[in-house]
Amino acid sequence: MNPFIYSVIIVVALALSSFFNVCISRIPEQKSLLLPSFCPRCNSKIKWYDNIPLLSFVVLRGRCRSCHSRISLRYPLVEFLGTALIIFALWHLGLNARGLLATAMLCLLFIVAVIDFERQIIPNKLVVAGVLLSFGRFFFEPFWPDAFWGAIVGGGFLLAAGEVGRLLFKKRSMGAGDVKFAAMLGIFIGAKGIFVSLLLAIFLAAFGGTIAILSGKLRRSRIPFGPFIAAATGTYILFPSMLNTLFYNLYGF
Repeated sequence: MNPFIYSVIIVVALALSSFFNVCISRIPEQKSLLLPSFCPRCNSKIKWYDNIPLLSFVVLRGRCRSCHSRISLRYPLVEFLGTALIIFALWHLGLNARGLLATAMLCLLFIVAVIDFERQIIPNKLVVAGVLLSFGRFFFEPFWPDAFWGAIVGGGFLLAAGEVGRLLFKKRSMGAGDVKFAAMLGIFIGAKGIFVSLLLAIFLAAFGGTIAILSGKLRRSRIPFGPFIAAATGTYILFPSMLNTLFYNLYGF
């Protein structure tokens, strides 16, 4: 891949990661994604030169030009991590139709993870977008049986886990958004893929929750599970052979 193509990918990745922030802020509030960017504090329109990914945050020293209120660190973090994710995914998976499809799903996972972390919701619009994106597999392979069972395994696994948690703890332990999210991902990566991903997500959630409790930083009665599903599934999309081999060696399947 020549330097020009690398440069184009970086610019596109930065623009997309900036758009991630728009999605994260507006989709949960059901606001249009087409509206011009504006400051959430003073509602003043943000000029194009104040909306350059990463650079504008540094130039403005993390403050709005109009009202001087602080800009959340979430914005540059999403731009940096989103850009890194896109560049690594395309480098690892290849700049081809399959690689672009998988990268698009990774971007959706990233958006869902941040929204669920901040608000503890997974918007239905993103689940529907993921289902439509999953149908892209049809152009590469006859995936319908695997997609069907993947949805059943993904949704059924978390639905059953939620019922067990409700019986044990006498309260809801799994949101409907998590169930729909897992079912959608099952369509994309199939029955085995979503099963392995959910097992990894449970391990990550247990590890992360334990660290949070021991460090005294756990402030919520409920830890959102969506970010762990997204992280585990994203890992499976990037490294399916590695995870399949690992789980085969551990559990024999």
